Amino acid sequence: VAPTHLKIDVDGAETDVLTGAASVLADERLRDIFIETDANTHDECVAILAGAGFNLVGTYGGADRQISTANLIFTRAR
Repeated sequence: VAPTHLKIDVDGAETDVLTGAASVLADERLRDIFIETDANTHDECVAILAGAGFNLVGTYGGADRQISTANLIFTRAR
């Protein structure tokens, strides 16, 4: 069994989770990721997921960097 969707909400350890999940991220069956980031992890999370073939398709909260957390939705590039 392989996941098709992931929800990640780990309060500051997002990059560690994504780095540890490299094989899961590489699996083509994974289609979508919902991740909550903060100001310290946002850019690196976006870079890691873009490097794994995912496109950012939605940002909720934190887009103006005034809010410390943002919920991001990624989908695999097709």
